[in-house]
Amino acid sequence: WTVLDCSWDVGVLATDLGWLGHLARTLPEVVLVTRPTVPGMRRLDMALASLGEERVHVVVVGVDRRRWPKSVEAASSPTVRQLRASGRVLSVASCPALSVGGLSPDPLPDAAMAGIADLFTALKGERP
Repeated sequence: WTVLDCSWDVGVLATDLGWLGHLARTLPEVVLVTRPTVPGMRRLDMALASLGEERVHVVVVGVDRRRWPKSVEAASSPTVRQLRASGRVLSVASCPALSVGGLSPDPLPDAAMAGIADLFTALKGERP
C-alpha cells in the first residue's frame, strides 16, 4: 500500500504534474479521510469529483457509522450518500495520538487498527 499523509488540497493534487499528482490520478484505489463536519462533507464532495468516486473509499473519523449529526447528514451530497449506502464510507473512532501527531512510521495503535479492519477488508478482501 502507498500511504500519503499530505495536506495538499485534493483539487490541486489531482492536477499536479509531479509524482504525487501522478499517484493520485493513477492508483486503482484511494482512501480519503475526513471529519464529520459540514465543511468536511463539502471538501469530501470536491475530492470525490477530482479523483473519481468509483475508486474512492472514505473514512470518517470521530462519528458512529449509524448516527451522523443531522447537519452533517444534510450536508452530504447524493454521491456521499450513495457511497455510504454501498458500504464505501467507514467510520473510525478518534484516536487522540493520531489526532495530535498524525501518521508516523510507528505501528498504528490497536484501537485504530480495530476501527479500520473493515477498510482492509474492502481494499484487499482480508483482515490484517
